[in-house]
Amino acid sequence: MTEFNLNLPNFYIIGAAKCGTTSLFANLLQHPEIFMPYKKELHFFDMDENYLRGTEWYINSYFQNAKKYKAIGEATPAYMYWADTVAPRMLDLHGRGTLPKFIAILRDPVERAYSRYWHDIKLGQPLLFEKGKCISFEKAVELEEWIVQSNTKLKNGTAYTFVRGGLYAPQIKIFHKYFPRENFLILLHDDLKQNPDGTFADIFRFIGVDDQFKTNSELRNKAAIPKSRVLYRWINDKSIFKELIKPFFPTQVRYGIKRQLAKSVLTPVTYPPMKPETEIFIRKKFQESIMELEELLGRDLRSWRTGESG
Repeated sequence: MTEFNLNLPNFYIIGAAKCGTTSLFANLLQHPEIFMPYKKELHFFDMDENYLRGTEWYINSYFQNAKKYKAIGEATPAYMYWADTVAPRMLDLHGRGTLPKFIAILRDPVERAYSRYWHDIKLGQPLLFEKGKCISFEKAVELEEWIVQSNTKLKNGTAYTFVRGGLYAPQIKIFHKYFPRENFLILLHDDLKQNPDGTFADIFRFIGVDDQFKTNSELRNKAAIPKSRVLYRWINDKSIFKELIKPFFPTQVRYGIKRQLAKSVLTPVTYPPMKPETEIFIRKKFQESIMELEELLGRDLRSWRTGESG
C-alpha cells in the first residue's frame, strides 16, 4: 500500500443531517487512536467543486500524517442524503484496496424535520424569509414540496430538506449497493442520548480502536439563533475581504477564528413546540419510510410511527 493510501479515511460518518453527527464527531476527536480532520463537513464527495480538485488535494488538505493512527475518519452528514452521487465516488476511490466502514446516526424524522427548519432559520436560508420575518414550519414544508415538484436545483447541501432528509431507508439502500452491509453501523439518536458510553464503545469496536476509552460524552450543536442574521451570514459566507486575508492565516487558524466568531453571535434558545395537528400531518408522510427502515435495520421504531416515547 502506498504512502498516499495510508492516509485515506478508513471510516466515514455519512449522516444523517440534524441527527447528532456533531456530537459524534466531537467525541470521536477525543480518542487518541482516531484521526479526524480539524473540521467537520468536508463535502469532498458530494460537492463537484471539491471533488474535481482531486484526491491528492483532499488528502493533503485534511489527512496529512494521519497514517500513524489506527482509525482515520471524516464526518459529512450530507453524504447520506446525496448517496447516489457519493457512494460510487467513494467506491472509485477505495475499490482497489480495503473498503471503508460507515457510521450513520438516525433520529425520529419528525423531530429531525423541525430541527432542520430551525437550523435553516439560523443559517438565514433566504427562501424561509418574507419581509424580514421567517415563515412558519408549515409553509416551509409547502416550500419543500414546491422545490421538489418544480425540480428546482438548489446548491445548498441539505437545506430545505425537512421531509426528504428523513427518508433514510432509500439512502442507506443506495450505499448497500456499493458496499457490504457488514461495513455499516446504523445508530439511533436515542442510543446516543440514553446510553452514550455503551454507544461509543460499540463505535470504537466497530472501527477497531480501544473500546475501553471513555469520552466526556458531550452533546453539541444545541438549539440557538443568531443575534444578527446579517452578521452570522457574513461570518459563514465567502467574501472579498476573506479572500484578501487568506494568504496571511493558515487554513486551520482561519477555521478556528470563524467558528469562534459564529459561536459568539449565537444565543441559546428553546424552540416553540410543533403544533399537534402539524405533527400528525407530518408523521403520516413518514409512515411507509419508517416501516421500510424497521425491516432494513431489524429494529422496532414504533415510537417514530406513533410519536409516543417508550
